Parts: sequence; structure tokens; C-alpha cells
Amino acid sequence: MPQLFVGNFTFEEELSGHRQHLPEGLRRLEAELAPCWAAVAGENDLIWCPSPPDQPLASPAQTVSRESDIPHGLELVPWGWTDRIRSWGCSVRATVSAPSPEAVLTANSRCFTRELESRWDCGLDFSTVVSSMSELSQRLDEIDERTDWVIRTDHSGAARNRLLGTGPDLTPSQLGWLSKRFSRKGRLIWEPWVERLEEASLHWTIPPETAPRFDGITGLLTDHLGRYLGSSFGNAAPSIEEWSEALDVGGRLALELQQLGYFGPLGVDALRYRNAEGNLRVRPLQDVNARWTMGRLSLGWSRRFESGMWRHGTGEEMNDAQRRGSLLLKTSPDRIGDAIVNHRTWIEAAD
Repeated sequence: MPQLFVGNFTFEEELSGHRQHLPEGLRRLEAELAPCWAAVAGENDLIWCPSPPDQPLASPAQTVSRESDIPHGLELVPWGWTDRIRSWGCSVRATVSAPSPEAVLTANSRCFTRELESRWDCGLDFSTVVSSMSELSQRLDEIDERTDWVIRTDHSGAARNRLLGTGPDLTPSQLGWLSKRFSRKGRLIWEPWVERLEEASLHWTIPPETAPRFDGITGLLTDHLGRYLGSSFGNAAPSIEEWSEALDVGGRLALELQQLGYFGPLGVDALRYRNAEGNLRVRPLQDVNARWTMGRLSLGWSRRFESGMWRHGTGEEMNDAQRRGSLLLKTSPDRIGDAIVNHRTWIEAAD
């Protein structure tokens, strides 16, 4: 069945009920990321681009910018399932086959992942779920002034909705950030900031009933603050043998989510790190995404390139790759909705 790909890339904000307060910059980013579906969309598929690109995408699929131009009966494929996306799919008469809202909310909950890490003994030492300022203060009283840490909201992604800090003392701006989130009666996750050595993304498809299917592994490229820079795929991706622990734990997770009623794409980011004692460790469930991910999309590029890196960055960074002779394909248009694209994507030859 032909598919209709919809990029609601602010999925986590929507799960948290904050989409109506999205900054204009995030709304613009969502428009600029829509062409990323070109990695997996086929000849008879459509990509929803309400802000139309100025040139054809690197895909046989076509873009559509008006709801009235969407044919009836296409299979709806969103970045992630939300109530708004379900309703929108029905309004354009797409075929909607979605897990329950409760299953989606739990599957994407960092607090739920933390419970599994505790049960399976595979998480970060000293990671803690806190529900109030007093609980957080107790945790901070136990660390020294050199300890780096991160606090994340229950539903957060792409290095958003988090707070970085060092030591037990909080600045006024940090206190304001925390007070705002605790006032919503939300739970936060405190974790020590560890030395990142290598990251990988593992991908599954979870059917409603039959066994989950492992789809592949991609390398996860990030900066020193954990912000996403791209994915390596094909022969440039890490070998699954190097991440056997993550494969085993991720497979258990896929079954756990299926029993909760979730079905659809699952991406799990795993982290190899050095702990405070200098020991090498693997965190199999660093980030759990019961939705599409950029790493999963990059698997699609392996149909066209044996190996490569799907890079995300600025136009100048893309031009640098072109000057070095490593640029293989531009995968984002120059303009979307009559404005220059700031978030550029491209395929780069692997080192």
C-alpha cells in the first residue's frame, strides 16, 4: 500500500502537551526536516511538506503540500503516534493503524526505561528519578563539586528538554528551569554525565503479534554535549558483534513493549562509556525511541550507498565536505517555504 510520511519531529513536546507553546525555531526545524523521509519513501509514496521545497527530493517519492491533494487510502506513517496525528490522518482519509496512546506514552517514557534498567541491572550507577525539589536536593547533597550531571524530562529527545550542571549548587536559571517543570507535577531523571566513547543505534520493527524483527545497526555521531550530528550506515556502521549486549537487552525491550500493546518502529541508542572509576561500561538503553529516528532513516540510504555517513549540520559544514571531495549527495533542498534551509543534510563518504 502506498504510504504517506508525516514528520511530526516535535513528537516529544507533543507527548508532554506542549506543542501549542513551541518556539518558532522548532516549528521551522520541523519544516526543514520533512525532506528527510526521502531516505525511505518509494515511488508511489507521498511526503507531507506543508512548506514546499524549491526542488525535487533525493527520492522517487513526491511531496504534497495541500491536504486536498492527498489521495484517500494511503497508509499513514508518522514520525511518532500522537492524538493529533491520528485525528489528522483520519481527516485526510488515510489508513490509520496505531498503538494505543497509553502504550506510546509508556514506551517513550524515560522513567519507564529507568525502571527496566533497574530491574535488568544495566543502567548508569546513581541514576535517579526525582519528583520534587527536595528529592533532587538529597541527590545533589551526595555529589562533590566536580561531578557533572544532566537532568532530563520524562519525554525528551534530540538533546532538548534537559539541564546540564556541575556540582551540588544550582544557579538561579537552573532553579527556574526545575521549578517550572516540578510545578507541572512531572518526574525528572538525574544522571551523572559520563565520558562518552562510542554510541550506536539499534533498530527493530515490533508487529502487533508476531516476533519483533531486528532491522540493523547504525553508528551514532554526536558532539561532546551529546547533540546529534549524523549516522554512519552500511559498511561504515559498527558491527553488531561489538554491541552484542545492547542487541540482547534491546531485544528484551522490544518484547516488553509489545506486551504493553506498542507496535511500530523502535530505535534504541546504546552508549559505551568510562565511569568515574575509569572502567569501560556499556549502557544498552541510553535512549529509547518508540518512533522513527534519524538512525532508522539512514538505513534507507544503504540501499543506494554501500557505506557512508548521513550528516546533519549547517550549510557551511556541507560546503566544507564538498570542498574536501567527500560529499556524495545533498539530501536537503536549498529553500523550503521561500526561506533558506538552515538545517542541512547530506551523504558524506566514510573515513
